[in-house]
Amino acid sequence: MSNLKKNLSYIYILSLSQLLFPLISIPYISRVLAPEGIGQVGFIDSLTCYFITFAEFGIVTYGIREIAKHRNDPVFLKKLSAELLVLHMITSAVVLVVYVPVVFLLWHKIGDVRLLLFSLSFFVASFFSCEWYFAGLERFRFVAIRNLVCRVLGLISIFVLVTKPTDYYIYYGIITASTIATLLWNTITLLKEQPLSFKQVNWKQHLRPLFVVFQVAILFSATLWLDNILLGFLGGAVALGYYTFAARVIRITSALLTDSMWVLFPRMVSLLQHESQERFATTNLQSIRLFTTLAIPLSVGLFLLAEPFTALYFGPAFNRVYIDIKMLSLYPFIKGYSVYLTKQMLQPFGHDKLVVKGLLTGFIVLVISMLVLCPLWQDMGACLSLLLSEIVVVVYFTWWLRKQYAHMQLFDFTTLLQAAGTSLVFIPIVYFTKRIGIHTLPQFFVMVMGCILVYFVVQLVICRNKLLLQVYQSGLKIIGISKNV
Repeated sequence: MSNLKKNLSYIYILSLSQLLFPLISIPYISRVLAPEGIGQVGFIDSLTCYFITFAEFGIVTYGIREIAKHRNDPVFLKKLSAELLVLHMITSAVVLVVYVPVVFLLWHKIGDVRLLLFSLSFFVASFFSCEWYFAGLERFRFVAIRNLVCRVLGLISIFVLVTKPTDYYIYYGIITASTIATLLWNTITLLKEQPLSFKQVNWKQHLRPLFVVFQVAILFSATLWLDNILLGFLGGAVALGYYTFAARVIRITSALLTDSMWVLFPRMVSLLQHESQERFATTNLQSIRLFTTLAIPLSVGLFLLAEPFTALYFGPAFNRVYIDIKMLSLYPFIKGYSVYLTKQMLQPFGHDKLVVKGLLTGFIVLVISMLVLCPLWQDMGACLSLLLSEIVVVVYFTWWLRKQYAHMQLFDFTTLLQAAGTSLVFIPIVYFTKRIGIHTLPQFFVMVMGCILVYFVVQLVICRNKLLLQVYQSGLKIIGISKNV
């Protein structure tokens, strides 16, 4: 349990950086680049990531699960790593053949060969992706350090190199370069730790179990990237520019919740593998409580602070973004709970086909609702469609689990009431701060930090949230260790 707390602390530190760095860069980017440039970058980035997801063929989730099951068998790990690397290179090469004509057909939406070259470089580098190896072994300290270094370098590059509206392609180049650096760091580290042999590699044996996991991965990522692509066709570059910023803020904050589910996924698989049902139930309950404690105030805060945040943060060219943020404020809670049901309940028990059915239903709802709503309401239509699709998925998964695993606790209403009640203190804080006036970003962040401080003090002192206190103490220990290193 001690290692689990440390891993959660590492991931929360990483998630906070994932939230903090864009908070630093976006005000600058939104004032330097135009909505059209942001829309172009959002379109090509979404398109590229969707092809990369196809190329991964479900290997990420499958690899994490297999590594977690056999983490104490070094011979198996070496063999599996070689097989999955070869298989990923093969699937990536196949998808690349499709990528070329699709990009040609959509050239009128891309319109810049520099964006295409960065996209292609990102795609080729992803051939060697091996994140599953470190996640399966729960090497989250390495993951956190690696990502922090690449993000800091990327952030510095944005302020140095992006200086005028025509630099949108440089902005995308920095995004892809940071990701490529992460991928190469992974691959080099893996090859140092596991001198792999690629002779007589039997990668074909993984095709059958991977096929179902692949369907899950594609459908899971569909709501992450397809919304941008569809809105690019149905609403145009300006609407996509508004939606891109709003969705990015929402998804970055959502990562504070969903990243912990990825940390717990290999642990839940390992507990089931060793038939530790009691520890599985205990870890599951702690996860529910932690998720609820963080998700409720996050959604409430996003709704209350959307307007002043947009005015101060994005500048006048993006003043409509606050409407999208308000509409999507419930998304972190819904998406986080969907990922919890998927990664900690359904997939550890091997219900991949059920996950496919649920995600496919959500995918169909997303496409149909966007086709209907985006021509009418553009970016706001996309927001409604995204929320509706995630709600459908959560309802389906919850209904099925209630029917099949009635003994499993899927929610903790005491924690829910405590979190909701404590979040009400945000209302007077935000109200009186608005009355005084919020004229600068430092004033805004002081208000945010005030809300966060009051919330956690109430949770720890009045509600006696023991799990939150344990995570906090583990974080302090990690900071102490890092100072000694």
